[in-house]
Amino acid sequence: MCPLPIKTVVTLLLGLACTQFGCAMLPSGSKTAANRSLQQKSEIQFALAQSAERNAEFSDAILAYQKVTELDPKHAQAWHRLGLMQDQLGRAAEASNNYRKSLDLDSDQPTVWNDLGYSLYLQEQWEPAEAAFQKAIQLAAEDPRTRVNYGLLLARTGREHEAIVQFFHSGISESEAHCNLAVAYLENGEIEQASRQLQMASEANVDGQATEKISSTQRLCLMAQESATRMASQDPTPPSF
Repeated sequence: MCPLPIKTVVTLLLGLACTQFGCAMLPSGSKTAANRSLQQKSEIQFALAQSAERNAEFSDAILAYQKVTELDPKHAQAWHRLGLMQDQLGRAAEASNNYRKSLDLDSDQPTVWNDLGYSLYLQEQWEPAEAAFQKAIQLAAEDPRTRVNYGLLLARTGREHEAIVQFFHSGISESEAHCNLAVAYLENGEIEQASRQLQMASEANVDGQATEKISSTQRLCLMAQESATRMASQDPTPPSF
């Protein structure tokens, strides 16, 4: 007579033990109830995080979003919002990692691709930032925010004409495009080019319309102009805006 395989013997012994002593089993609905409880806790934490975010309490929002990801690691939106809050506090490296976690769960999020691109842009990681912007444009070609951000990257990396194309696609005015170019050149420390763009922005903005868009552009140009003047004169006094 051939001996039974060890796995079979173990199975038989376990079955015998259950027959004699009884085996503890969870009620069929207990696992579902536990999952429902975790989901409810996650939703409460997410609501708390959003409330803190709306009140610009970014540190509190970070803690709450982190709690959401602990309760529900597959909560793509929580990973995204966590990254945004970290970017608000200058924690770009952490932010970009969490944007990637969100995209690992759902790669069809153009807004998250844009936010990842901008976070990498802030870290001057040009190639991965450009790839992220291109992915965002592939998913949502008409999004103006991505187009402007990509244009800034192109300007920062010496591709002014390509940057202008992106600004054109974003729908911003000619004056705003020149202001954005001026900001990019200032960030690169290229004062003469920045001043040239500021002059072109001033010449383009000649219609005198008192719209909010033009007012915003004028403020941006004034800030850039003051920064350019200060950097050119090597005046350490910060601008007053």
